[in-house]
Amino acid sequence: MKHYGIICPPVRGHLNPSLAVARELQRRGHRVTVFHMPDLASSVRAEQVDFVTIGANDHPLGSLSQSLADLGRLSGFAALRFTVRAIAKTTEMICRDAPQAVRDARVDMLLVDQTEPAGGSVAEHLGIPFVTLCNALALNREPDVPPPFSPWNYRESMWARMRIENQRKVAMEILGTRHLAMKLWLHKLFVCVSILRYQPLGKSESILATLLA
Repeated sequence: MKHYGIICPPVRGHLNPSLAVARELQRRGHRVTVFHMPDLASSVRAEQVDFVTIGANDHPLGSLSQSLADLGRLSGFAALRFTVRAIAKTTEMICRDAPQAVRDARVDMLLVDQTEPAGGSVAEHLGIPFVTLCNALALNREPDVPPPFSPWNYRESMWARMRIENQRKVAMEILGTRHLAMKLWLHKLFVCVSILRYQPLGKSESILATLLA
């Protein structure tokens, strides 16, 4: 029997598919534990999957529903800024609290949602293997394939590739806030920053004040 740990974003669209994988692993005789903020405990345990709380100090019980309600009242750039701040805060929590929790639980392998790359960094830090779960449109980057959040069709032309590359640069600028949070904690964990799935651009840090204001 192996002990698998799961790290994913704290929303149903990512948690539910991860729990489906957890139940299948349990059916095959393995143990599975989800590591996350207190608000996910009841949902995970209702599926008869083990749960370990992390981030209780800055993500107390009830904070997730309040955050989602606050987001629902926003739109446009305000909603984007709020989302980036919330994601960066969750990523920081995982970088800070998950390593010790995963170590104490004696996990053999992590199952990490692709949209929460901090989970892979935790696995690298602990020296254990991890598998990436794609519970949304795959974020794998290819020079000829438009990113999943764009409305563009596939085209074999130079201008199409340039458009895709420019769009990715904008996305990396936005995601740079999260990766800056990861970089700060990875340095504390003595983990090489090169393990990040997406490298921030040089200007990413310069937009931090704008997005977190």
